[in-house]
Amino acid sequence: MVLLPLACVLDLPDACANDLTDVEFDAGMLKQRGIDPKLAEYFRQAPRFTAGRHVVALRVNGRSMGRVQASFNETGALCVDAALLEAAEIAASSIDERPSGQSPAFACPDMTSRLPRANVELDPAQGEVSLLVPTDALRTPRQDVSGYARGGTAALLNYEVIGMDSRRGSRGSRYGSANTELGFNAGDWVVRSRQVATSSDGRYRTDLLDTYAQRSFANHRAVLQLGQLNIMNPALAGAQISGVQLMSEQALATPEGGAIVEGVASSPARVDVRQDGVLIYSTVVPVGPFALTRVPRINRHGSLDVTVVGSGGERQHFVVSPAMAGTATPSAGYSLAVGRARKTGGIGTPWVVSAGWSGPVRRRIVLSSGTMLATAYQSFGVGLGSSLATTTQVQVDLVGSRASRERVAGVQGTLTLSQRLNAQWSMAYSSTRQSHGFRELLDTARIGATTRNRTRYRSQSSASLSWSDSRFGNLSAGYSRTTLFDGRTTKRALASWATRLGRASMSLSAEWNLGHAMRSGNNAIYFNATIPLGDRRRMSTTIRRYTGETRYGTTFSDQVNEFVSYRAGLEYRSGDGRRSLNTAVSLLPRYLQLDAGYTRDTRSNSVSLAVRGGLVLHEHGLTASPYAVRDTFGVLSVGDAAGVRVSTPGGPVWTDGRGYAVLPQLSPYGKSGIEVATDSLPRNVDIHRGAAMVQAGRGAVMALDFAVNTTRRVLVSARTVDGRVVPFGATVTDGQGEVVGVVQGDGEIFVPNALATPRLTVRRDDMPDCGLDIRLGEQRDTNAYYESMAAVCRPIENDPR
Repeated sequence: MVLLPLACVLDLPDACANDLTDVEFDAGMLKQRGIDPKLAEYFRQAPRFTAGRHVVALRVNGRSMGRVQASFNETGALCVDAALLEAAEIAASSIDERPSGQSPAFACPDMTSRLPRANVELDPAQGEVSLLVPTDALRTPRQDVSGYARGGTAALLNYEVIGMDSRRGSRGSRYGSANTELGFNAGDWVVRSRQVATSSDGRYRTDLLDTYAQRSFANHRAVLQLGQLNIMNPALAGAQISGVQLMSEQALATPEGGAIVEGVASSPARVDVRQDGVLIYSTVVPVGPFALTRVPRINRHGSLDVTVVGSGGERQHFVVSPAMAGTATPSAGYSLAVGRARKTGGIGTPWVVSAGWSGPVRRRIVLSSGTMLATAYQSFGVGLGSSLATTTQVQVDLVGSRASRERVAGVQGTLTLSQRLNAQWSMAYSSTRQSHGFRELLDTARIGATTRNRTRYRSQSSASLSWSDSRFGNLSAGYSRTTLFDGRTTKRALASWATRLGRASMSLSAEWNLGHAMRSGNNAIYFNATIPLGDRRRMSTTIRRYTGETRYGTTFSDQVNEFVSYRAGLEYRSGDGRRSLNTAVSLLPRYLQLDAGYTRDTRSNSVSLAVRGGLVLHEHGLTASPYAVRDTFGVLSVGDAAGVRVSTPGGPVWTDGRGYAVLPQLSPYGKSGIEVATDSLPRNVDIHRGAAMVQAGRGAVMALDFAVNTTRRVLVSARTVDGRVVPFGATVTDGQGEVVGVVQGDGEIFVPNALATPRLTVRRDDMPDCGLDIRLGEQRDTNAYYESMAAVCRPIENDPR
């Protein structure tokens, strides 16, 4: 327990100042006020912690390091041990082995004697310890990746299950999808299988995206992949193969962000994203603008075909060019792959060999090159990227191909430019053109290639312009155009504006399909104004126009707590006067995420349900995660305490009934901060160290244990054997003579851990010593901070005084 300085207890402001280092107390005054004069010697110097171990908040050079368990000696000085150095990230090499003047048996060396240049500030009242140490005494970041945590074994299942039931009059439609990822980690190997299963009105389909095994070789900074995988060539379009791929570790950073797909839904709708004829992503979105992020791509150079299916069966279709989806810049490194093409949708599965390299050649210039050889097909590509200035980036790619079976050859060129014009304006432009004879690998393998070639695109271009202002908000506009070899053209434009007026916010989004095959009725405009009603409640008003009809709506939303949020709204249609009701609820019941929605009007209704999360099977059993589990993850335990909240890089998680929780995402070869919310611990549990900074290699399964102690805090009402109240100000010590506390009014003594100190001694000059035996029952209230009990302080025989 941390005691208040005696000067503060006596209400002596001058003596209570924290900057005093030597204070003298009047022993006579202390006796008059009923205070044991022996306490004056203990608190004569600056405010201090009592001797022993305490959980404190640690700060190093102004940076919070979380809560740790620290030791203090009999003078209240901070002790230096290995656990403290690890928590403070202080290099052990900077610590003196044996300070001068101390014996080899010293048990509690203080910080200033072992690191003379360090400064220690103690704040017992707040339970804080602040260290100011030279920067050269801190641990430097690890450069050798082999030094990071490795190994571990666990199996996992990531899932996102979506269901939607729509009815319009006598007609009904049902849709369901399951995006799953199954796999395990063992010995730094990462084995994964990703698949998408869909059901639409009784028609079922399953697409296996990829199944592969992967391992990082830290000493060689390389990654090996085996199985069904995507070729990652820095200069060429990828392809799906069954084979083997070797690449540098940095190459894995390329697909991490995924693609971005933006649009506007006229009603609760299903969004299907396809690439090269393969369904790669499917989800359900609410009414209004949507932005899908982290959409996986099997070809970073290829376009995305997007279909939006509304609850009433209406369909929108548009193409997202690579630039609009977010073209990934090649990472520095190499890649080598060999295998047989799969999912060609055609007459065969040709053998494929791919090789590529990317790296800096001069300051601010990155060169990428690659080649691909297959049966009756060859291609070669080169790219040049440059940061002409801190505000300008240019990427030029050129690819040539030759298809022997069709006896054609051609080229494809791409220019990508991004420019920050000034502090407010920025723009981006991308253009791709290809000749009639240019082929990608999949173009040569499909059945009906001649017909398909007429529907291939001849050119794709997109441009965007953004403006931001602290007063007027953010404004952006984008335009894309695709021209096919048969002469057809599709055009799409997007525009958005968002701003804040006080605590209120407004946004305006618009989408136009401008191709000759598109009707103007497919254009959409969406306006939203949101007004906060307190800290967590919002009222929104929307106006949207689609298919020549204007709809007006009002929605109320409430974030009840971090587990529950909901919204409810009404909408009016100007065309036919229909009114509709829509409701939705989002739940985070600690171990999964659940979204449910319901929409109803006079003609139709729809219900949607989505469940997502992850499951990890480890050596201690099965543990659920509310988030998808990535390739590098961990399992933590907080004793056997259930429901403890832990902050992780992937979001907050909670321990299950056995005290375990999943760390869903750790940064490979980087630092990941983990912190236990101590206020979520049971009141009778003390944690030794509430925060950790872990460093794991790719594919590792970290095992992290936050050690805790079960304690029983007791407020003792002490009486002497003749029933009198134990006098105020008497000193209370444990069996080792360490100060535990001071007797307060009415003989009350607060004991911070009765399990560790069941026998106490009460001392005062004007009375004989007496002893307290604290005997607790088996039942305890884990929600109460302390228990209350009465005890008799019995005289101690053979008192030396």
